[in-house]
Amino acid sequence: MRMYGAACAFCFMSLATFAFAEEPDAKQILDKVAAQYAAMQTYQAEGTVVADMENNGAKARLETTFSMKLKKPDLYLITWVQKVVGMSGAEQPGAVWNAGNQPYLYMGVMKAYSKLKGDDMALATATGISAGAAHTVPSLFFSALAPKRSTPLGLQDPKIEKNETLDGEECYVISGSSAGSKRITLWVSAKSYFIKQYARSMELTEAAKNIPEMTDEQLDATVKATGGEPTPEARQKLRDAMNRARETMKNVKITGVSTERHVTFATPDFKAGDFEFKPPEGTRLVDSLFGAVKFPDPDKEDVTNTLPVKMSEGIAGVGLIRIALRVYAAAHGGEYPTLVGIKGDALCAALGIGAQDLNGKDFAVADYEVNSTPAAYTIKATLGAETYIINQKGVESGTYRTAP
Repeated sequence: MRMYGAACAFCFMSLATFAFAEEPDAKQILDKVAAQYAAMQTYQAEGTVVADMENNGAKARLETTFSMKLKKPDLYLITWVQKVVGMSGAEQPGAVWNAGNQPYLYMGVMKAYSKLKGDDMALATATGISAGAAHTVPSLFFSALAPKRSTPLGLQDPKIEKNETLDGEECYVISGSSAGSKRITLWVSAKSYFIKQYARSMELTEAAKNIPEMTDEQLDATVKATGGEPTPEARQKLRDAMNRARETMKNVKITGVSTERHVTFATPDFKAGDFEFKPPEGTRLVDSLFGAVKFPDPDKEDVTNTLPVKMSEGIAGVGLIRIALRVYAAAHGGEYPTLVGIKGDALCAALGIGAQDLNGKDFAVADYEVNSTPAAYTIKATLGAETYIINQKGVESGTYRTAP
């Protein structure tokens, strides 16, 4: 009996040792993930990103639904709709795409879209406003556009936490950190080595908070890449924005987790036209979504003094204010600030907007006015006798509107 028991114990230990040896380590799994995305030629997915965040006791949930189509070497269409839970009528759509001739970015909050100089800039610019959907898998699929890293998504010190079933599929759960996030967790399919879920801590590392200084050449390149003209004024505007961001980052105390989930995914054969995107009616094509809006060449078309051109600048400014209000609500439990007839420098101080971001050719910061309660807001831009007004639901009023 003793011999029998010893033999059983030996067999058990042998099997356990064999099973352990067969189990890949985290680095091996991540190498297979990188190889899988490098080998595939197409990728299609639909999913969600849910960000539960807290800032000084105020809680908010930001939900994003997305759809993506990717094809090598440089075709893509990624669309998303974002909302703050508990705020009705506040859904904001967006898209980034390249159907084979030019990358574009569409921002529903600004009712505008623009060309971008290169696919790397297009996807990087869309990363934040898509809640990361334009980065996680696209950076693996289009590996030539992503920074060179030793592991997928820059995961540092990866380790296998456990095995877990997700949507009926066995997954490796791998965790680590990155240069920008204190904790990252991946759910990797044990069968396909696709990333089914990606979660990251919203608490930034100290390195991420330290925004580096940029040279004039780097500032000019950034302005040009986002569709702007690299003038001294544009350079200074970007430098001022980065300085404000640098000061803001020093005091950021947001905590929480953002979880991106690819609910369905496939590798289909796409057809011509699958990567086309048609912006909604009333959407304007502008030279830049991130700076002063510039207009058609007056040598080719005499439009510089028309009302639509002038009002386009005010509408772009209203879009920036809407973004600031959404950011405020996301950090304050889904509630907007209570503001009554606020304008000018007081408006900028209340929402953290730089006056230079609203001062343009035809509109100045004093031409914008905000009235808001915790549940609703209206923003008004005034140019002489003309007014453009929009509320949190995107309903326009006033004497000027973008659509009949």
